Amino acid sequence: MRSRSLAGKLAASVCAALAALLLLEIGVRVAGLPIGTRTESRSVFGARYVPNTPIVLQEENPTRGRMNNVGFHDRPLAFDVPDSVRRIGFFGDSFTEARQVEVDSTFVSVFEDMARAEGWAVDAAAFGIIGSGADQALFRSLRILQETRFDEVVYVFCGNDFHDGFHEANKPRSTPFLRWDDAGHY
Repeated sequence: MRSRSLAGKLAASVCAALAALLLLEIGVRVAGLPIGTRTESRSVFGARYVPNTPIVLQEENPTRGRMNNVGFHDRPLAFDVPDSVRRIGFFGDSFTEARQVEVDSTFVSVFEDMARAEGWAVDAAAFGIIGSGADQALFRSLRILQETRFDEVVYVFCGNDFHDGFHEANKPRSTPFLRWDDAGHY
């Protein structure tokens, strides 16, 4: 009889803990507190954020929004764009990610809007991740190109983060690093 009482108390405690976690999850989602969570902090294919997660940025220029359907700070990415529309993918670091501004005010969105206003059939998409270097942008572009078509790929380089992804010692073992061989090739 004593073991049933203990089992009942244990089951009630587990249920109470699960209910508390569920309420906490609901509260965090309703409040929109988490900044977009990355799927991986660094990845062989370049990290991205969990798709459709809320973002809240308090420093610099406070903004709120959502990561898009593929996990980047941009307008939703369409997969069924007609061949007559020129698709341009912009890859880079925090300047391309542009979390400090609303999605419709990023340079990629402004470029797309201006091109369309001039009559060009353009679909521009941003694939920026803060703190990523050229190698990560390359791997990210290769991954995205497996998922959808792009006619042009633009790497956006800004000198403020020159060493991001540059030193092999800063990379986890799972992340490839571009190396020069003795003949001077990658």
